[in-house]
Amino acid sequence: MTSIPHGVTAIVTALAGGPPAQRLLLFDFDGTLAEFAPSPDVVAFPAARRDALAALAARERVTVGVVSGRRLHDVRARVGLGPPLYFAGLHGLEIEGGGATFLHEHLRRAAPLIGDLRARATDAVAGLAGAVVEDKGYSFVLHTRQAAPPVKAAAIRAVVSATSPFEQRGEVRLQYGHEMCEVLPNVPWNKGDAVRWIQHRVSEHARGPVRTMYVGDDLTDEDAFRALPVDDVPVVVGSRPSAARHRLADPSAVEALVRMLAAMP
Repeated sequence: MTSIPHGVTAIVTALAGGPPAQRLLLFDFDGTLAEFAPSPDVVAFPAARRDALAALAARERVTVGVVSGRRLHDVRARVGLGPPLYFAGLHGLEIEGGGATFLHEHLRRAAPLIGDLRARATDAVAGLAGAVVEDKGYSFVLHTRQAAPPVKAAAIRAVVSATSPFEQRGEVRLQYGHEMCEVLPNVPWNKGDAVRWIQHRVSEHARGPVRTMYVGDDLTDEDAFRALPVDDVPVVVGSRPSAARHRLADPSAVEALVRMLAAMP
């Protein structure tokens, strides 16, 4: 008999408690639902894990969503599921689900500057082996997962140098995560705002209260944890310090949680 990963039972118990409510179950993608890979374009979502998530989304009084730093179309395609799931991309700057869509109003306005800075950053790291700049349209990411430690630091310095005048003027912001640094338009919106947007839509559809679980591994997921009311269920994946009250070791433990929730009576 397969043992239950540490933390799973406590999370299920916490989510099952409280008065009747629609359960909103939100997950980050990379490092949470799917394991990291050397490059973001080769990250795969195992078919068995996809089936488990689909079974969970089919439960009554359950809504499932994925909130990612990837572009919305990218994460939706990698998950491979459609409605009734909610999807949020670019750390919540673009969202779809429940018959509604959201795109932050400042994104299109900032696109020309982001494109110019992306070109500068690409030139700045061109000679640094393993440092890769990913074009996300409304943002760009420096990935250093495949770079040697001294190169990682040099690549970060190069991107900071290329973007710092615009960051100081408040036009862009830098956001750090696992082996990456992302340059985004400096707009007051993050994964916590995306969670609140989704909660509002789900509450309208359910015509009643919503209880939320959010599972994520990245530093950007801390905004989502802080957005949850005190009785909700924040879950961090991995060993880093976090404001979340619950913890799972890795994506395989997340899969075990999904399977247990999908099988609950």
